[in-house]
Amino acid sequence: MKVEDISGVILAGGENKRFKGIIKSNIVIGKSTILERAVETISSLFGEIIIITNTPDEFNISSSCRFTGDHYLIKVRLEEFMPR
Repeated sequence: MKVEDISGVILAGGENKRFKGIIKSNIVIGKSTILERAVETISSLFGEIIIITNTPDEFNISSSCRFTGDHYLIKVRLEEFMPR
């Protein structure tokens, strides 16, 4: 079931330190990039897909996703928000 009035969000930021500067989202697995796979997976659920990144030009994707930047430019790991 697709929810048209709720947006799906993909966080695609980061410094790619562990990948030596390679944009992880552009790595091809099979015939699709990681980002394309993520978009394909959630696009059947949400009416709009938003990709959060401050470097949208680095992404190779030909879908109708909306790109937006981080509103708060702080460096924090997502795991810091996870309950322990």
